[in-house]
Amino acid sequence: MIDLKRDFGTHISIRTDLAYYQNGYNHNARELIITPDYTALNSYVGFENIIKHSYLNNSWLLGYNLGDKFMISFNAGFYWAVYLKSNEKTTTFIDIDPTETDYIGSGSESGYVGTTNTENERSDAISKCDFGLVGGISLGYNFNSRYQLNLTSRYYRGLVDIDKIEGYWDKESANISFYAGLGIEVKL
Repeated sequence: MIDLKRDFGTHISIRTDLAYYQNGYNHNARELIITPDYTALNSYVGFENIIKHSYLNNSWLLGYNLGDKFMISFNAGFYWAVYLKSNEKTTTFIDIDPTETDYIGSGSESGYVGTTNTENERSDAISKCDFGLVGGISLGYNFNSRYQLNLTSRYYRGLVDIDKIEGYWDKESANISFYAGLGIEVKL
């Protein structure tokens, strides 16, 4: 992360940064196996998707700062991000309980069987840019006039529908993420 801060007077500051960030989500389903003659009690079929999106992010924050030796800063602003890539890992599975093998059907064996398809590129399904609001709080300790130890947390809320996959339902997907970091600030 490249982070720049400019203080105006004693309490107001403007901060900008350029960072690589990655966010994502999981979605999964697990359902009981149902045949024409039997509904399983302990046997399942399902899937799990793990999806990761990578962005180059630029945040602009207006801050209000309190304190000298110990500092607290409240920040709010906006961010914009350029989409870099996405990856998807999909696992499909069937888990048959040994006590239900005879009821589920011929050819079924008891136990867990999973198939994983890793790292499929998803770049055609995601918007090429993101934009949203960001807010945060920082706690700092000034070692001297040049070095400060910072503990920072930020909340990012996207305002852009990033999902470009057409479906049977009307849905919107926006990025929401939380950032926490510990670092040393060097004043130039």
